[in-house]
Amino acid sequence: DMESAAVAQVCVFNKIPFVIVRTICSKLDGNQEEQYRESLKYVVNNSLGVIENIFTSSRTK
Repeated sequence: DMESAAVAQVCVFNKIPFVIVRTICSKLDGNQEEQYRESLKYVVNNSLGVIENIFTSSRTK
């Protein structure tokens, strides 16, 4: 995606290590606002778990 590519380009140019974590959630029907809030909780926790695992595994190496 374009946003991540821009961040990656700046990081590479400045020799800064980076990781980009994106989450996609597109299953909304009915009460979309309520479903969005519930989905947001899930995707935030999922993304946080991915980031925590990256940092945890990098410390053990």
